[in-house]
Amino acid sequence: MAPQMTSPKISPSGHSSRFQPSLVLAGVRRRPAVTAIALFVLGALLWALQASHGPAAVVADNDDHELSVGLRSVARVVTELPGARAAKRVDHLSTLGYPQRPGEAALWDRLASVKVLFAVSRQYYEATMDGYFFEEFDACQRHPRLDCTLWGSGFPKWKDGLTLSANIESRFGRADHFQILFFQAGYPPFELGPPHPEVVRSTRLNEDWGSPGYNSPLADYLNASIIMNSFAQDLAENAATLRAPHRVHVHVPMSSDPTVYDVGVSPTEDRRERPIDALMVGAAGPTCYPMRARLVKLIKTGKLPGTIRGHPTYVMKSAEARAQQRLDYIKQLQSSKIVFVTASHYRYRLQKFAEVAFSGALMMGTLPQEHEELFRDIMVELREDDSDEYIQGVVAWWLEHEKERKQMAARALVAARRFFSWDVTFADRLYLAYGRLLRGEYGWWFPEPFTVREPRRNTCDCNARSSDAEYVLRPRCPHVPLPPPASA
Repeated sequence: MAPQMTSPKISPSGHSSRFQPSLVLAGVRRRPAVTAIALFVLGALLWALQASHGPAAVVADNDDHELSVGLRSVARVVTELPGARAAKRVDHLSTLGYPQRPGEAALWDRLASVKVLFAVSRQYYEATMDGYFFEEFDACQRHPRLDCTLWGSGFPKWKDGLTLSANIESRFGRADHFQILFFQAGYPPFELGPPHPEVVRSTRLNEDWGSPGYNSPLADYLNASIIMNSFAQDLAENAATLRAPHRVHVHVPMSSDPTVYDVGVSPTEDRRERPIDALMVGAAGPTCYPMRARLVKLIKTGKLPGTIRGHPTYVMKSAEARAQQRLDYIKQLQSSKIVFVTASHYRYRLQKFAEVAFSGALMMGTLPQEHEELFRDIMVELREDDSDEYIQGVVAWWLEHEKERKQMAARALVAARRFFSWDVTFADRLYLAYGRLLRGEYGWWFPEPFTVREPRRNTCDCNARSSDAEYVLRPRCPHVPLPPPASA
């Protein structure tokens, strides 16, 4: 529904009728009796401003929170990065006074403020390396129409032996306190209980690794009605195994949180020191990441300048350790001139594309199938059939040409702010998908362009490590999806 637009009223003298502090102060000087009232109002405004820029995320309730990591999202536990505090975004969705179809009033009442529970165990909260779950939560916290809580087994006021539905009723007073229950990719370690007719379940499905339907059992187990796929080609291939009736399937690409990067307006004005010429990050198993494995070998043999940052593993010792790892990773990205980013054997748009674009470094690597032409314009493409000599020449040229390198990085940053933010790809799409579900607009939703090619099938262990001296392709083998918990 189109938003209602308003313009400031203009007086006959040509002045806007908007609030003008100078007029108020003039009145205070003429009328000393109103000084106390003016000071009170000013104090109230300052208090409200401070409150609106408070902690970016709330875990359960402030009065009973027992976790040592504090009330901020886990990405910001150790240090507050510039601009990291997240206030609510401007609400452009007002429908006051707009004509409505018969029966739409009830729909808009349900969409006015949507309560979302990020259902997660305390163990996952404290130990998982996947920080993007918490970045998605932060993005929802910033959304003007979403009211989010992160809570589950092991958190304060959770009662062992009760299902999730029963715990919600015990903790919050009603089984339908939340309109959406969101589950991160994976089977939750607690029983869900019977679905409530007024509560929608949603989940994210990650990589299928070239095995169509690999993650489909998870969506069926959760009885999910809003299914978010990380990769468009997987969503397209899963059309046969993820049936559309009474479901909204939406592509939600891997993105990042722009508030944790300190780049400024543009990398062209970036004055930070970037002592690392080239950086390679992430797992480099040659089966899943053949280009990464090759670049790692070139760096280790001295044919390319660069630093290698390996994968940190998916399980951390604590939430603080994860937060510190995340901050160290961002700092290293922002200390690099070039970061190699590859789309994997499956041509996935991995999260590193968004992270590097936000960091202000130049992206160089293979293109993903999503937004292919956009990436062709904002990064330096390397192909798997390029010779070593060609790759060496390309890296050397971009290191020597600082102005052109910064211009390319600036284009990537502009694109990232528009397309690669969790605010756009996750929070907005969760809210809009919920609206589609309420209106009965079921089916597959692809908000972004992607290329359909002959699919590449699974190739066994994507994180397999061979010797440093020689990368040997692993044999092909099937991926077997994890079964649901035994208690389910």
